[in-house]
Amino acid sequence: MKEEKKPDNWFDAFYMLERLLDEKNDGKRKVVFLDEMPWLDTPRSFVTAFEGFWNTWGCSRKNLLVIVCGSANSWIMDNLINNHGGLYGRVMREIKLIPFTMKESREMLEEGGVRLSDYDIAQSYMMVGGIPYYLGYFKRGNSVAQNIDEMFFSRSAVLKDEFNRLFTSAFIAPKRSNRL
Repeated sequence: MKEEKKPDNWFDAFYMLERLLDEKNDGKRKVVFLDEMPWLDTPRSFVTAFEGFWNTWGCSRKNLLVIVCGSANSWIMDNLINNHGGLYGRVMREIKLIPFTMKESREMLEEGGVRLSDYDIAQSYMMVGGIPYYLGYFKRGNSVAQNIDEMFFSRSAVLKDEFNRLFTSAFIAPKRSNRL
């Protein structure tokens, strides 16, 4: 098995991606998905390398779809949506994710076997806002209060630090990484 050289920087990484996509090109659509793009950014490196990748290679490929996302809204707006440099006008579509309605929240909970009264659905909606990720943690047989306690406040709560993580990702710019 051929051992691949590790990239020294983002420019090398995108060049390696180009080579890989060329090698795998069979005429069928290829999708490159960059998740949590704000956290990949490094000072004067990642966005510039991505711009180069897209503008010199990617945009001419009719079978290439690049999807980028991230939880740091302000970074996405500043560096992609409202970009005035090499990525200006390159965003084709925006997907704005919105929470479920109360009806959709009920349907999701019921699909998971969680049966709640209208009052409890309203209570759960006020606590987790119709966010499917949170609704997925509700357990059948538990009351709303028991579910919230287990999810956020118990010793082994899976969402114990959720407020701090959300606050940081929504209002504080990501720290620049030294990776690549």
